Amino acid sequence: MPRIYHVDVAQHVAAADARWVDNLISRFAIPGVEGTGRGSSRRLTLGAVQHIALVRSLTTSLGLPLTQAVPIAMSLLGSSPPAEVTVGPWLRVTFERDGFLQYVDELIADGVESLAPTRRGRPPALR
Repeated sequence: MPRIYHVDVAQHVAAADARWVDNLISRFAIPGVEGTGRGSSRRLTLGAVQHIALVRSLTTSLGLPLTQAVPIAMSLLGSSPPAEVTVGPWLRVTFERDGFLQYVDELIADGVESLAPTRRGRPPALR
């Protein structure tokens, strides 16, 4: 059974705020995102966290819009090493998958240790 992570872990790994991650997983079909219904908290697989982190890296480092970064991230994470994607007629992006996955694993371990998922709903009443 795959490990399931909270959205807060994805925010930590991607160095993004809650709104950015929520917009990404609401607007695009990111593999491994579960529980997208109203009133339920979203659960993410390891693959979803990796996709979110790579999309964030592509948008911040290369300045790509989400509409281009999401399919590029899916292509890079879904291809066999050496992962490479052609972005234009003169541009190819090479992806160091092993280093990226190790980096994400370290950030997940740090996030799981330091973050507690925020509670949903109304806070408990004082007695």
